Formats: sequence, structure tokens, C-alpha cells
Amino acid sequence: MNDISKYEKEKVLIISDALERYFGDQKADDSSFKMSLVDHAKKIGKNGLLILGDMGAYAHKSKYKDLVDYELSLPTKYDDNVALRGFCLYHQKDFDKFSDEQKQKLIELHDKALKIMETQ
Repeated sequence: MNDISKYEKEKVLIISDALERYFGDQKADDSSFKMSLVDHAKKIGKNGLLILGDMGAYAHKSKYKDLVDYELSLPTKYDDNVALRGFCLYHQKDFDKFSDEQKQKLIELHDKALKIMETQ
């Protein structure tokens, strides 16, 4: 068994489809889903939960305004009792499609921004 399968079986790694997560039936229970994962992490002795969100699903559906609205709806910081951190991942080509105002809002919403450059 490879490490990914092992971690998925132990429920310390959850991989879900971004289109389904952001636009499918699962969308309605997003907050309770995250909290159930935080609770599970505590039960198995982990320090918390890290979510890597691929925001490309919004670009795929050309829902740039919806993405900004979604990001604005997220807490900028979770309660100290909630061990949850999130990273929103954007491809530069998708990010470039936002208006300057939208880009500024997204940058301001996040505590930190990291740009990863591809080398040829």
C-alpha cells in the first residue's frame, strides 16, 4: 500500500474533487464537514487540520465574482479552539483574469501570499 492510500485509509488525508466541493451537493455542508474533520484530527491525536483549496474550480466555471464572495464569507481567523488552517491555491493564469480590484481584495483577505514560480 502506498503512503497516500495508507493516509486516506487512516483518514489523515482526504482528497475531494474541487468542482464537487465548491459547486456540487456537498457545498451545503461545507462548514460542518470541516468541523467534523477537525474533530476527527483531535480524536486521532493530530494537532489540527490543514486544507489546501484548489480555487481553479471557480476559474473553470468562470465564476470569478462568486470566488471573491466565497473568500469574503470565510473567517479570517478561526477560534483558538479550532485547529484549522487553510491555503487557497491559485494558478497565475487564473489569478490574472481577476480585475485589479478583485485581486486586491483577495490579497487583503489572506494573512500571507506565496508565489511559486515555474522554471523552464
